[in-house]
Amino acid sequence: MDEENYSYQIQEIEVLKSIYGEDLFSEQLINDKHQSHDVGQQECSNDSDDSDDSDGSDEFNSLSLEEQHISKKSFNIKISIDIPKDFQIIVKEDQENKYTQSILCLPNINLLFSFPSEYPSNKPPKLFISSCWLSLGNMNLVLEHLYSIWEKDELVIFKYVDWLKTNLLQFLQFEKGIVLDNEPVDFESALWKNVGWDHDPSWVSLLSALPTLRSYNSHEGRRLFLLNSQVCSICDYEGCGQEFTLFNCLHHICNDCVSNIVNINIKSNDFSSVKCPELKCKESFDLEVVEKFIEKKEDLKRYEDYLKQSKGLVRCLRCERGWSHVDHLTRSTYCTSCYYSFCIVCRGPFHPGVACNFTKIEGAVLSKFYIGQLRVCLCGALIERISGCNKMTCSVCNTKFCWLCSKSNIDYDHFGKKCQLFEIPGERNRGGGGNRVGRNIGVVDASTSCSKCRQIVYRHSNTNSVYCHGCDARYCFLCKVQIKGTRHFIQTSCTQNGKPDSWKADRTYKFYGGNETAPEPIYINQDVRHQLFR
Repeated sequence: MDEENYSYQIQEIEVLKSIYGEDLFSEQLINDKHQSHDVGQQECSNDSDDSDDSDGSDEFNSLSLEEQHISKKSFNIKISIDIPKDFQIIVKEDQENKYTQSILCLPNINLLFSFPSEYPSNKPPKLFISSCWLSLGNMNLVLEHLYSIWEKDELVIFKYVDWLKTNLLQFLQFEKGIVLDNEPVDFESALWKNVGWDHDPSWVSLLSALPTLRSYNSHEGRRLFLLNSQVCSICDYEGCGQEFTLFNCLHHICNDCVSNIVNINIKSNDFSSVKCPELKCKESFDLEVVEKFIEKKEDLKRYEDYLKQSKGLVRCLRCERGWSHVDHLTRSTYCTSCYYSFCIVCRGPFHPGVACNFTKIEGAVLSKFYIGQLRVCLCGALIERISGCNKMTCSVCNTKFCWLCSKSNIDYDHFGKKCQLFEIPGERNRGGGGNRVGRNIGVVDASTSCSKCRQIVYRHSNTNSVYCHGCDARYCFLCKVQIKGTRHFIQTSCTQNGKPDSWKADRTYKFYGGNETAPEPIYINQDVRHQLFR
């Protein structure tokens, strides 16, 4: 190893340690079995023809002990990315459903590096990047750019860190926000030897990182907020962050103004005004904020009842006093006290991008959910229909919706076209006319769940071309593939009417009358009913 290169490497490491400290800068042996990312593999892939970095023992033995020490180490710097004002997470489950959430900060990205013997005179450092919110392709683009900006004889690590911190989002055209989609991550990609995705074993797409990003933003965003001085937008008071309250919408006011808003409005029963005072912002105060500033316990109880009835909050499954917000798009909850997120369908931990593990759901719940006796309201409440018309009212949030197509905010004018007010698919008319539903649509002989939206679809008169009101699309009843016309039944083993001998129905199917037999009914015990409808 060139003594001058080695001297520069030692100097650069010492400077980086002094700048970033133990919290952000770390080092470890490349051959450490517990190393999270195989930088040694990265070194071979980027520099396979470098004789100085081969596994030859002669060259390694010729180095001094200090030189052996640094040549066998990799280093990691955690980099906090600067994000612009009004930055957002854009959650995109599919082409139609997406929503945004404002954030103050993103989890750190990791820059791992090691020094070849000819750095900095003739070769750049060897790099490896990992992140939980960047795709493999984007991280590889960043890596290629970092290699391109190195120049000979340049100690470049600090330059890399500064560029990542200040220019990464602009380089990837993420100035307004990052997109978390449901596209599965390719775990067989060759890019894994150059970049890494910091993920839990259960994650399958970038959307899986959403709870982690939310939790990090809540913790780190508030920490940064408390470190800086703030100004109240109501009374113009200026003080340290600890004298202010930061809301989920990222607006803030001083604690005195928060106290006035909470107590004055709750005492006068104006619960809807207990919200962010920023113009055009409709963000309500979290329950923990109200608990902090409320003066009378009885007022707090009245406000809790209001939230439960009108905002659709549900009790957290993890902490005793926590209340969870319900996100109807992802059908999940988020507790602002312990940051726990659970799925409102299977009641397990939130699993974005992954179907519910139905084997863990009580048989009665799953059966009723599939055959159409349960619906999920926009507020997240599970609703069971026993009898009556198809115009439903949620007892939690008072939302009025159609039981058949799940359209919300309706009145009686909604019925009479596609949906009938007293239409009950699969149930025999009391007059004895068979399983007829509506007008001229034939006999309902079977039902199953849509493979895309999970709404119940019904087969009429043994015809396997069925229509889903939730997706506004037509599907094959047998294989649940979206179809157009009848070509599907010509090109596949699926039959247009009836069922092939080789076809077997799974537990999502229910048959009515005729020669078909419906599955044996399962009844909900009191414990399960209490968990569902508390």
